[in-house]
Amino acid sequence: MVKPSLCVALAALIACSAEQVNAQTGTAQQLQLPTIAAFTGSRLESVGYPVMLVAVTKPFTDFVLISHDGQRKIGFSLDKNSDGAKMTWTIIFMLYERKAGSDLFGNPIISLNVVIDASLSAKAQIVTQYGLTASQAAHATGPAANSAEAFANGSLSYLAAATSIQNTLK
Repeated sequence: MVKPSLCVALAALIACSAEQVNAQTGTAQQLQLPTIAAFTGSRLESVGYPVMLVAVTKPFTDFVLISHDGQRKIGFSLDKNSDGAKMTWTIIFMLYERKAGSDLFGNPIISLNVVIDASLSAKAQIVTQYGLTASQAAHATGPAANSAEAFANGSLSYLAAATSIQNTLK
């Protein structure tokens, strides 16, 4: 189920939509979620990080986060895999940037697949069920995005960037 409290649109947007896939039939349905005016005082709005939930398909959850200044877009996906004996979670983290708010986001600057430490599996499951908290969204659009960009520029190791991205779940 998509929770309306997870969808806070930029003030310029009239409404945001989400797609929910029925696990039994595999069909997708568009959901129209309330406008930003309905979220006064919500956790996400109070920290100034607009978040739009794009799709929830079990066991894959996909979020699109827009930074407060509107210059960055983060694709944050959680993918759950099992080989029968062991379950692993992977974050697919894509960073997009634009120069001006009116420009379109182009191709991602970087896309990283980060296998999540087993100690964070329970938190990954909670995010797939309930969405990102305000602090998790803030971390993804701030420190994690900065680390991904530093890795793309060659000034940070993959391990350091991956650790920062994983820390979004904490």
